[in-house]
Amino acid sequence: MGTIQAGDVVCVIPCAGKGTRMQPLTYTRPKPLLPVCNRPIIGHILEAVAGTGITQACLVVSPDHGQLDDYLQDNTPCGLRVESVVQDEPKGLGHAVLCAREFVGKAPFIVYLGDSLYGDQIKQFVERFVSGWPKGLLRLQEVAEPQHYGVAMLDEDGRVRRGVEKSKEFVSDLAITGMYGFRWSFFCTLARTMPGEGGEIQITDAIQEVLEEEPGVWGEVYEGLWADCGRPSQFLAANAELLGELVGAVDPTAEVIGPPPGSQVRIGPDSLVHNTTFRGSVLVGRGCRLTNATISGPCSINDEAVIADSVVHNAIIDERARIQGFRGGVWDSIVGIDAELRNDGGNGSLSGAVVGDGSCVRLG
Repeated sequence: MGTIQAGDVVCVIPCAGKGTRMQPLTYTRPKPLLPVCNRPIIGHILEAVAGTGITQACLVVSPDHGQLDDYLQDNTPCGLRVESVVQDEPKGLGHAVLCAREFVGKAPFIVYLGDSLYGDQIKQFVERFVSGWPKGLLRLQEVAEPQHYGVAMLDEDGRVRRGVEKSKEFVSDLAITGMYGFRWSFFCTLARTMPGEGGEIQITDAIQEVLEEEPGVWGEVYEGLWADCGRPSQFLAANAELLGELVGAVDPTAEVIGPPPGSQVRIGPDSLVHNTTFRGSVLVGRGCRLTNATISGPCSINDEAVIADSVVHNAIIDERARIQGFRGGVWDSIVGIDAELRNDGGNGSLSGAVVGDGSCVRLG
């Protein structure tokens, strides 16, 4: 088959899902636009793809994809061409990948699920794919609850012997993480794969068909950071993982009055911090206002958010959100764009909340 380079590879990014586990946030925007460390997930993904040398990417989107298109206009990394194709109906991951068939043509391609983040920025995976040029390559990771994932069984040489989608019986504890590499011929297999449960075409079923024809699909067991951002707790965990690498700094245009921020606190331009105590890793965006507050990391606070007379711990606070009077704390929560949390009763608290964009929660 000859050799290939990263520039020969096309990246397919399925992101047409409804994101029901992230409601109410996904009532108003697609899940790929939800933030981790003050940046939409899709922004992290596109940066990782561009960093490998890949120059073409295809987003598989739902019919109401206007917000994603708007984001791409101003946030596509230099050197990366990104186009969108529509998946009219949610017929499974395999069907989503099939929607990109015309865009990919006869190029080798990788599939990168639109809700996964990796600590190595997928460089290791792409390097192995282009150097070995296998019929298929799957990124795998050992998990504690394999029944929730598609899993793969490997032989002693690292070849995939079997792939199963969410088996109730134990097959393997190596989950398929949402990163795949294929030759273009895999589209032919997908096209003839019969729908499974719920009428959906599963990519794991198509992989099993390939294995029954001939060997040639390999597994890459990855031990680094894999953040599968499907549920609120996973978003918070991903936020915490990325914040663990945060290097503290205060922008010259920011103003800090009171206790000095710690070495793991970064404060963005034009933000005002008054009488506020920080603990752990905290990322503060542009134009924020923090007054008489205690912010305990891991915590990211997006642009123009306001926090006053409150305690916040392990939270994602999105743009222009306002938190007032929560002396008992806002804990382990995600607060959407333009949301308002107000407590006039003194020591009220909120824990494990997902507050939708533009929502208002008042206590007291």
